[in-house]
Amino acid sequence: MNLFQSIHLGFANGWWFAVIFLSVNFSMILYYPKHFKSRVLKRPQFNNKMQKITSIIGFILFQIVIWYSVLLPLHLNTAYCYIGICIFLFGLSGYIRAMYDYATTSPDIPVTKGIYKFSRNPQQIMSAILWIGAGISTGSYLIITFCILQLILAYYGFLAQEQTCIKKYGQKYINYMNKTRKYI
Repeated sequence: MNLFQSIHLGFANGWWFAVIFLSVNFSMILYYPKHFKSRVLKRPQFNNKMQKITSIIGFILFQIVIWYSVLLPLHLNTAYCYIGICIFLFGLSGYIRAMYDYATTSPDIPVTKGIYKFSRNPQQIMSAILWIGAGISTGSYLIITFCILQLILAYYGFLAQEQTCIKKYGQKYINYMNKTRKYI
């Protein structure tokens, strides 16, 4: 594992992770109801500059993680490659479940079913987990570090999302917040 690695394009690179992740997202946008696309792509209303700035930085870090992974070789035939793949698949499964729960909930009520019973932000948490798995498989401390930084920065975006949900759903969302953790 290295912080910085030599980069190059190759068949046995982390681009597989990016293709899988982007294909899943594209498929969900095409397959799920129309209200899903408009809700999932909508940015929350930011209440202050800190929320906006950290959201932008987090987005940039996320883009770097995706595109940097494309250029990193997988460390095939190593234990950490296969451990990373298992973590990626676990995160991907949770991410897909979170998106399914989100898409199949009426936009008139807060999403509280399925994986949302355990976390108020499962899409972001599972996305970070799957990319940490990709970082392990490619032996990249940089990807892992960026994923952790992104989660830390996401805190301010989570606050903005919660305020948006409180405005939209009122006491139902406050009750949900009181019984469900922000992370895991």
